[in-house]
Amino acid sequence: MAPATSLSSDVHSMVDHAETPAAKKLKPNIEATETNETDWRSNVRGEKDLVTPRPAWWWTGQVPEDCPGWHSEGYLTSLPLPDLSKVTRESTLKYFENTWAITETLFSALQGEEPFYRPPYHQLRHP
Repeated sequence: MAPATSLSSDVHSMVDHAETPAAKKLKPNIEATETNETDWRSNVRGEKDLVTPRPAWWWTGQVPEDCPGWHSEGYLTSLPLPDLSKVTRESTLKYFENTWAITETLFSALQGEEPFYRPPYHQLRHP
């Protein structure tokens, strides 16, 4: 069994390690969050169209219902990865349109303008 002084010094080194510059970077910057809280609101215009279902103008690619991978039951699935040994221009285009529609469908789940402008609490990349 280790002496008590050894355990005590291990605990102190862990506490000291918690205040390293790298650890401090992980702590949220409360001041930055508060200033960003007001900055992003200047972009909000009160758009009512950013709710599901999205209007036709919102989609930058094909409407999901017209996209490859759409099922008559009312959902979109991902196409299988193309076989690169026999890929065609048509299959590449279908795969791109499918993945683009899936990405836009994901973003269509964001309701209203706020999710597009409000900075994330973790101060990392914004969608």
